[in-house]
Amino acid sequence: MLTVSKLYSFTRALMVVGICSILSSCVRPPESPRPETMPRTPESLPTQCLLPDAQAGEQLLAFDADRSMLQIYAYRDGRLGRLGHNHVISSSELWGYVRLAGSIRESGFALCLPVDTLVVDDPGLRAAAGEQFDNPLSEAAVAGTRRNMLSEKLLDQRAHPYLVIEGRGLQQTDNTVSIQLSITVKGRTHRQNSSAEISLDSNGIQVSGMMKIRQTDLGLEPYSALFGTLKVRDELEIRYLLHTR
Repeated sequence: MLTVSKLYSFTRALMVVGICSILSSCVRPPESPRPETMPRTPESLPTQCLLPDAQAGEQLLAFDADRSMLQIYAYRDGRLGRLGHNHVISSSELWGYVRLAGSIRESGFALCLPVDTLVVDDPGLRAAAGEQFDNPLSEAAVAGTRRNMLSEKLLDQRAHPYLVIEGRGLQQTDNTVSIQLSITVKGRTHRQNSSAEISLDSNGIQVSGMMKIRQTDLGLEPYSALFGTLKVRDELEIRYLLHTR
């Protein structure tokens, strides 16, 4: 099993001798995309997620927006919850980088998600999410849910166009890393510990995991109607799969 310590050793060797597999059989490193095919960094990207200059003894790896995905599962709640719907909210427009240093506590990442890229109830993702998401939704219902989510009352897309997630390593066990997260929504930062699985392929690092978070911890008021008898559960479930370039 690939450990995070081996991953650090690998990345330091990468800068000197190129990519080698864990079986020590050298392989040709992947070619960098042509300049015209490189993803273009959004002009409005928050400074936290702009790739800085690497310091001595560390390596910076940019997230691959074409191969990364974040999914948020929101569940109905309240006495009349049966009349509502569960939702899958997703985005593959994820920008930022991973910082690999000499120790887990010196390493971390920064990730920015443009709020206007959030997709509500993609049919394929709903189908894959299981029976709790198998009831059909009309286009009007989906559009209304997204409009409410981006409104000033919730995410306030116009005033706060990005969600910002930063993390630093706390400890490691094999390929599992404990992380201290700082999640900024609408200018308010919430801190929470979580964990992630890290693996390596020929294209870079893969980070995956799942966490739960309450909307009220982020300073958000969960949607409710009919005097609170129909609402969205406070706790959200977040799943992610991130790749670096």
